[in-house]
Amino acid sequence: MTVHSNSSTPVWVLPLWPAPCQNGRWNWRLQGKDMEAESVSTLWTNHSEAFVAAIAAVLAALIALISAFWASRASDKAQKLQKAALSMEVDRACLDWGHEAIDALARARGLVMSPRLHAAQGEFEAAKANLSATLSGLADRGRLFFLNYDPGQPQPDIDTAYQGSRPAILFPLILAHYELEALEFKAAGHSKALSDFLFNCRRLFVSELQDFVDPVRRNQASDRQDHRGGQARTQAMKRAAELALDLEIRRPGLLLQYHDQGILDRISDDERKRQLHGGREVATP
Repeated sequence: MTVHSNSSTPVWVLPLWPAPCQNGRWNWRLQGKDMEAESVSTLWTNHSEAFVAAIAAVLAALIALISAFWASRASDKAQKLQKAALSMEVDRACLDWGHEAIDALARARGLVMSPRLHAAQGEFEAAKANLSATLSGLADRGRLFFLNYDPGQPQPDIDTAYQGSRPAILFPLILAHYELEALEFKAAGHSKALSDFLFNCRRLFVSELQDFVDPVRRNQASDRQDHRGGQARTQAMKRAAELALDLEIRRPGLLLQYHDQGILDRISDDERKRQLHGGREVATP
């Protein structure tokens, strides 16, 4: 093998290559000189080093291609394992958060059902304030797992995490927080409707969390955003709206006070009127 160095870049040329046939015989060109065809054994004897070098170059290229292929396969497998590990980590964190939220909702119901466990109103107010703050904090922590959807046009006056529509799973925490903020010591323990409301908040939360951490999806990619959409999301939001309307009926203006009255838009005016009048049909003037 020779090197032509007339240019800045060396060009490697095999010392032996075929030349056109003449009179039915195959000629070879060796380092710029013509030679008549020789037997295979003679060619191998005289030019074995060139053949070996060429074969070695082909084998080296083939090995490099095979190595690159398996390296790519190994990289893909490593990425899949990494995504699976991330998915499991997110599930664990989400479940830890969910456990705390379920416990807080249960304690909220216990507080309103048995206020006399606190000897004085001051103790009740302290427990209520602590639990209300816990529910509010849990709702914001939940935004790390469940992002708002349908943000629409950017709203400079609203922080980015709060633009768009809140997912249904966060409403039970927010509504329970609102309820505790408005609860008075003298009214606690005397309302089955209030107890049922907090119980239903917890039921909705558990149902939404269970759907999110479904074991089948835990083995899929780590995109953990709620992508259900369609009818399932509509049903969940309708349930959240019914709970919000229940709160509005018992606490008129409370949702407006917290700028959360938009959830009531998911309920028709006729349905809202029936609920406001105790389920009775209301004549339209």
